[in-house]
Amino acid sequence: MALSKIDVANMLTGVTPVANGGTARTVMTGTPIQVVNSAAVGGNTASSSTSFAASGYSLAITPVQASSKIFISFNGNGGSATDNVSLKCKIYRDIASGGFSALTNSDQQHVYQNAGGQVTAHANFQFLDSPSYSVGNAITYKIYIATSASGTVNLYQESSNRNNLTLMEISAWYKI
Repeated sequence: MALSKIDVANMLTGVTPVANGGTARTVMTGTPIQVVNSAAVGGNTASSSTSFAASGYSLAITPVQASSKIFISFNGNGGSATDNVSLKCKIYRDIASGGFSALTNSDQQHVYQNAGGQVTAHANFQFLDSPSYSVGNAITYKIYIATSASGTVNLYQESSNRNNLTLMEISAWYKI
């Protein structure tokens, strides 16, 4: 009986998977790469203007990969003591100290007051940003607030109202 030798090594093409993960794949698309978080306590931010103004919430992240997305999550407490007024929040971004600009479609409206007295409630929102940057550029995000109409709104930062701003770099590519 004749035996044949098959040269398997010369038949394989492309990338051979590594059983233990090894270095064949570094990061898959959509994988969190890094997370930064800031918990703010102390002092309130008030606004009586319908134009957006900076609050005390600001946080920077320096992406380690090109073309990453940044997931922004804000968990806070806001309030209004004025009838028919709500707290409005918007995210502003600064890349490499180039100046802050508002992110399109990042407007959020919270805490609507339609009866007398102070109303306090959660002002939570998330936003997925696709910034254009160079690796190594710091990207700073800041929460701005405004009132929806004539009246005063607040973003609370007291010890009983611990607020968090979280930034997460999300991988936009993978390497095989």
